Amino acid sequence: MHNPLHLGPVVHAVYHDQRVAEYRGNPWIEALPPVVSRAEAKDRMAFYPEYDPADREANPEEREDAVSAKLGTARHPLSVHVELHSRLSKLIRQGYARRNPALARFQPDVEAAQRALRVEGTGRDAVVRGYDDLRAAPGPSATGLSLIGVTGIGKTKMVEMALGLYPAVIVHSEYRGKPFVRTQVISLTLTCTKEGSIKSLCHNFLLELDNALSFLPYPPSYLRDYTRGNPSIDRLVPRLAGLAAQHGLGVLVIDELQDLNPRGSRAILSFLVQLVNTIGVPVVLVGGIDALPILQAQFRQARRGATEGDMILDRPRKGREWRELCEALWRYQYTTKETPLTDSLVDELYDLSQGITQWLVTGLKLAQSRAIATGLERVTPRLLRSVFTDSVVVAGPVLRALRTGDEAELRGRPDVRLPWDIAQVAIPFAAADPGEVRRLPQTPPLEPAEPSPVVQPAEDFETPRRRRGQLRSSREIDPESLPARATLVALAAEARAAGTSEHATFAACALTAEGLDRGVACVIARRSSYER
Repeated sequence: MHNPLHLGPVVHAVYHDQRVAEYRGNPWIEALPPVVSRAEAKDRMAFYPEYDPADREANPEEREDAVSAKLGTARHPLSVHVELHSRLSKLIRQGYARRNPALARFQPDVEAAQRALRVEGTGRDAVVRGYDDLRAAPGPSATGLSLIGVTGIGKTKMVEMALGLYPAVIVHSEYRGKPFVRTQVISLTLTCTKEGSIKSLCHNFLLELDNALSFLPYPPSYLRDYTRGNPSIDRLVPRLAGLAAQHGLGVLVIDELQDLNPRGSRAILSFLVQLVNTIGVPVVLVGGIDALPILQAQFRQARRGATEGDMILDRPRKGREWRELCEALWRYQYTTKETPLTDSLVDELYDLSQGITQWLVTGLKLAQSRAIATGLERVTPRLLRSVFTDSVVVAGPVLRALRTGDEAELRGRPDVRLPWDIAQVAIPFAAADPGEVRRLPQTPPLEPAEPSPVVQPAEDFETPRRRRGQLRSSREIDPESLPARATLVALAAEARAAGTSEHATFAACALTAEGLDRGVACVIARRSSYER
């Protein structure tokens, strides 16, 4: 069975007719695999290692090794994987639509683009300039995508699974009866480093391109040849852009975006903007939640990254997809006693891992290994709780905080919880069942800095009408039922309905994370006047 993490093989070009007029006559596009249905894409992205129940009778050491090997390579695509594949399919084709190597103007356009690229400044303060005015760039502009989500949710594997349906490299020799000798590289993935300089990114690009083309009888040595003599980034950047164009790079994936040094991020993102604008190579930005400030600080790249839409991933919801994921992994049992997967075990796995796939897989590995080593030979809720208690030590406080809604612990963990406003539109990694009401994230209301007078309980919530200017107290709202921001927004809405204009200002500032503390203080300070 095809493993979606082994990015596709090297193939010789086979050209396919295109229904979309803009794609016809373009060998980069015609050589791509035909577009598949969502159902077929999901089936092809799945990878389930072979499993023989007879292996449960092997010796304990071999069974422990089997647990780690099988659970570490199994891949069960969900609806988010299918959605990502669909977007990447469109993104790659739209990027190629601008770059047609069969046209006479292709090479002049590449050379003009190389001449347009220039670097201003040095080091982390460098900025790449090119076709800043998109109207100056020949052809339609390329597209991009931002994939942001909770740490450990499986973003990198999602991209690998989606791109695994494409060959890594397509070798061209002849197109429409004419010689056409090209090697088309579908994708390259670069991992951000703390250094965050354009030169380091260029070096990584050249290294990955060399690796992609290493199968050739006489493979290129771009890293060695293009960095000989320590050239300046003024020379490196146009060369890199030219290579991306000549080798028909379909998409450039930038992973671990949150690791960029804040100062260096401006240089890197300016380079990516020009790679998209000038050469037409789509860029996919992948990062944790803490990458959001980097994107938001660079508005041009945020705009460019969103042209194919943002995919903001939240933790899974309990439901059919979560159970199917658990079932796909649960089948790899190597204990001598088979344990059926019950609803209580599915719920326990969610509560302990908080839906984060990294910890789901880790917990299952650890639980089976302990069951085998201790002779228990079955996985129970109590065993799962024990391994998460004593073997998931570093992540334990964060998982407990997510489980209990410990605001003090979560406030300093920007990589595990989305900002409240963004969480309202995020895509859960595993979708909730149809018709299920989505719960807002739990955020206990903040207390005032100074003691406030005790407020007498107001009339019952169900009272259909209230007198003008009479509002319910923020203390009447159960802190476990609504998050602080939602509570305050509800108060603001009541204030507006009651004609209290002061609340309009608070309503605007309370909708941002920065204005929350100020908004809380504003409500508490003015609460008595609102309730007169």
